[in-house]
Amino acid sequence: MIDARLALLAFAAGCGTIQYYPNLTPAESTGSVTGSDGSDGVDGDDGDAPVETVGGESFVVDGVYPPYGTHIGGAEVVIEGGPFDVFTEVWLGDVSAEVLSSTEDELVVRVPAMEVGVVDVVVERDGAEARVADGFRVWEDASGLVGLAGTVAIVDVVGDYWAASVTDRAYAAFALVEPVRYESWEEFTPVFNTCAKDHTPPSLDLLDAGAASLVSASAEIDLESIDGWMESEGGVEAGQGYDLVAGEASDAWEAFTIDDMVRIPDGLRVTGPDLDSAAPLRVPRQFDMFWDAQSPGDYVAIVMEKTVYNANTQTYVLEETLSCAVADAGEFTVPGSLWADWDRDETIFVRIGRIRESTVALPYNNADVAVTGAYWISGALMAD
Repeated sequence: MIDARLALLAFAAGCGTIQYYPNLTPAESTGSVTGSDGSDGVDGDDGDAPVETVGGESFVVDGVYPPYGTHIGGAEVVIEGGPFDVFTEVWLGDVSAEVLSSTEDELVVRVPAMEVGVVDVVVERDGAEARVADGFRVWEDASGLVGLAGTVAIVDVVGDYWAASVTDRAYAAFALVEPVRYESWEEFTPVFNTCAKDHTPPSLDLLDAGAASLVSASAEIDLESIDGWMESEGGVEAGQGYDLVAGEASDAWEAFTIDDMVRIPDGLRVTGPDLDSAAPLRVPRQFDMFWDAQSPGDYVAIVMEKTVYNANTQTYVLEETLSCAVADAGEFTVPGSLWADWDRDETIFVRIGRIRESTVALPYNNADVAVTGAYWISGALMAD
């Protein structure tokens, strides 16, 4: 069996640590939301009581849903309360918002183009005014950029050569980031359908995260917020879709829900070389990998890591890594020319994963969500 110390290192490095994107670094976030109760709407100016009329015939504003939009405008916002009429006007800060429809107890308005910041919501009717102080937040529009990155993953450890302490695992690890141009496969290689040696992923800036949970048809996974990360161990199931419920607003995000934010692939079966064997199989430095592509994902990632034993420290150290992101076509040739020094009888740890990408956006600033669903097979090979 592989030495327990080496096996644990391989499990941490080869199977992915909870901090899946190690190059993310903290960044200061700006702005605040005042007068919000942290829900999807602002109820009054203190988060509890409705906002009463000042002057003129009485009416109230019970809530603003959602209490945010982007600086380019165009989104629709519902204002509840009343009684309203067709002559009722709405202002976001000092900018008039077009009233699209009006009933006695509901107004639907279109958010105008505005400057970024927090503004009052003012409703006027017949010379009377109801004002929700700091009731609406205007975000910088982030369409086309990524604002949430990370993964929800299952790791299936195969082969009889692992130490008993190495077992299958499942985890979620993702973070709100300063909106940036980014592709999830850039974690593995700078050019899609290629491999890279000792690749350094893009550096992304973390923003402070609020409380959140992942919800599927059968389970709810509470996420722990640590240094900007939303993390959890366990609870992830193959083939499941997960909603993200962010129930607490922060300076960096709003409370929101994203339906079917991430979906885990049904599985992955590696057909060659056989990782699920009694001992690591021997392969040449350049070899073909084959897998079942009947239910393909958006791509497949392959990570191969070579470690060496340091007699002075009595620890195993990661020496070089090859990582690839390729089309989920069922086969790929791993280029042996990238290895600097993988010699006969030396072991590498292999992780191959089917990846599904998110197709949703953050509702408050339109940033794309790059949280992937992943199903990984983790094993080992030996140089022939």
